[in-house]
Amino acid sequence: MLNNAMRRRAFFSIVIGGALLASVASADPPGPGRRGPAIYGDWRLDCREPPCTAYMPLLGADGSEVLRLSLPRGSTALAVRTSLPILVGDGVVLAIGGRPVRAAPWRTCGPDGCEAWFPLDPDLFDSLRSERGGTVTFTLADGTPVRLTISLHGSAAALRARDGLKR
Repeated sequence: MLNNAMRRRAFFSIVIGGALLASVASADPPGPGRRGPAIYGDWRLDCREPPCTAYMPLLGADGSEVLRLSLPRGSTALAVRTSLPILVGDGVVLAIGGRPVRAAPWRTCGPDGCEAWFPLDPDLFDSLRSERGGTVTFTLADGTPVRLTISLHGSAAALRARDGLKR
């Protein structure tokens, strides 16, 4: 678990240094006996435990995950999760491509971070598959506004693979 100083260093390495690092992992084909997530561009598909989940992790310079977008199979919402210390009352804003901006409250918080859910209507689902990227904006606990760039490269392939599986 990261302490607050480590989280701030990871955050500033991302925002100020501009270095979002992609995790380097080997891809396993979907199906029984898989060891880890399959990789589709910047997105992953993890079916080790049901439901299969398509997700995009943003990693800090130290390799720790600072944000995750996830879409479990059968879900009615896009989950946005962060382990950074946040100002809960400000909520989170999601902007994808040229689509309308969406805002949501932080719904759950625990020792591992906070999560917000965006209803997965057809427009949001289509934008996740067709747009190139977007931003997630929220406020750190100390009042610092944060805007993180998200990649949708590989999201369409990960979602197709997720929906094509029988699990």
